Amino acid sequence: MKYKYSEHQIVKFSNVDFKLKLGIVDACQITQNMVTDFFRKYDFDNSIIASRNNAVLVVLKHKLHFNRLPDFNEDMNALSYTTKKSSYLFEMETGFKHNDEDLFFCKSEICPVDISTREVKKLSDIGYPDDMDLGPNRLIGRVKRNLTSFSEDDYAYSVRMLPTEIDYSGHVNNVCYIKYLINTFTTSYLKTIDITDIEISYIHEAFEGNVLKVYKKLIDDNTYSFLIKRNEEELTRATISFKNK
Repeated sequence: MKYKYSEHQIVKFSNVDFKLKLGIVDACQITQNMVTDFFRKYDFDNSIIASRNNAVLVVLKHKLHFNRLPDFNEDMNALSYTTKKSSYLFEMETGFKHNDEDLFFCKSEICPVDISTREVKKLSDIGYPDDMDLGPNRLIGRVKRNLTSFSEDDYAYSVRMLPTEIDYSGHVNNVCYIKYLINTFTTSYLKTIDITDIEISYIHEAFEGNVLKVYKKLIDDNTYSFLIKRNEEELTRATISFKNK
């Protein structure tokens, strides 16, 4: 592949959870960093296109699969590349390995939007490389449509959006939503399961000062469904699948 970004990483103490393994939220964060570094390598990350094209890149969907979360101080090799592209959006896949062992993968569906109008822009409007090549698709299939019905019986908690959750795009960073999902569980419960898959669709943006309501519902023996709302407006739908230890 001509267009790719790779990096050798070590799991730092600030990235581990109470099990002394890479935390789920931190796994999503380092994945986001890899994708951003890919953009920057090829001259179209948000810090560049905001001033050059009055645009920012936003994530529409994430699909993550975890074989194993690495331990503290474990080394990883990470690789990001493009798996799909159209006129208005593209998909990135980022994988992490320890030696020859596949640790976890993330597929991200991304598009550019106009900073002022928030309308979708063409990739050609932001300097996206015309000759972008595609790599192998390790995560098969797109994020499934989440049709779960929720009631107030499924309400978990509310959270106010504060300055530390706002990123350069001017909205709540996508990784924060993963944190809100994980925070519906207790540490004692999380010690009894291994999260294997996360699928999340970002429907609308949230901003500083918004109060979000988080809903959670067990929909089968190993899958929770989630909804995050602002008043009655749906912002995010997601599922988390797990296996018992």
